[in-house]
Amino acid sequence: DSCVQEALQFLTALGALYRIDAGNAVVTPACENLNSLLILAYCTKMAGKQPAVELEVDLPTAPLWVMVDASLLRQVMLNLLSNAMRLTQAGFVRLRCKEQRTLADGKVEVFIEVADSGPGLPPERLAQLTKRYGLSVGGVGLGLHVISRMLLCLGSELQAASPYSEPGRSRGADEGPGVALSFVLCVERAAPKEVQEVVQANATALPEQLRVLVADDVSLNRRMLRMSFKHICPEWQVVEAATAEEAVELTRAASTAGEPFGLICIDEEFAPGVSGSVELMRGSEAVRLIREHERKTQASAAIVSITGHALFRCEGANAVWGKPLPSPRDGTM
Repeated sequence: DSCVQEALQFLTALGALYRIDAGNAVVTPACENLNSLLILAYCTKMAGKQPAVELEVDLPTAPLWVMVDASLLRQVMLNLLSNAMRLTQAGFVRLRCKEQRTLADGKVEVFIEVADSGPGLPPERLAQLTKRYGLSVGGVGLGLHVISRMLLCLGSELQAASPYSEPGRSRGADEGPGVALSFVLCVERAAPKEVQEVVQANATALPEQLRVLVADDVSLNRRMLRMSFKHICPEWQVVEAATAEEAVELTRAASTAGEPFGLICIDEEFAPGVSGSVELMRGSEAVRLIREHERKTQASAAIVSITGHALFRCEGANAVWGKPLPSPRDGTM
């Protein structure tokens, strides 16, 4: 499988490079929630992380609606995140995004960075970072060159710093010097009318008000689902649970309070605590208990079971979502 993935990445990079070299790379800005785009790219690649690596995300709390070519930016982020996940054996991989300033012409500068505690890069290798076939660590040396060309199409430039350090943060004994790859996008803010059109298009035939329960032991997964649902309909109220037991208790409490959940999304497998001695309830058992409680209260929520197993089916659930999760932008969610 790894050989197939490497071959696909090589062909994708090569095709993108040929289009750019031939002048056929078309940049098509559209109204995008930058937060959602970044977090979805991050979650797509998080399965490739090493067990001893912590995943960190630092994004603006409010949705950042801008005009950007989502396809180009997504390819940039997937490549940067893939490298960081693959090369970092211990420590952290962090995605950071922050709004730097608003320019006189109304455009906004947005700083985006992928940093890690991996092996880092010596000065002589940093100099070869974006050259064609210039830098390869387990790849063919095209990825960062293509990414640098894509960023040029987006009006930006790839920057690198290694070793990477952060004030106030100590480095673990098993962590490497690290590297931070970053760039600054100068983009137009999306007009309120365009934002509303995107939101309404994604909320077609859906209720304007809905209470949603998201249950997953991984905080990043919960955040991704929260942002996805807020992307679909900003007025939805999203409540989070870290265990299946908590999901059952929250469902019962909400029903008793007369504010039942209309939608429940629950993972099937929950990891045990740090000690590993506690066997946690599975999502399918929580669904059974929730449906049992609903029969007593006449409530009825739509339940989506989330799993990484392609053939899994959960009795009592209305639907099953596989991983990676469907997107809120293309209608699959």
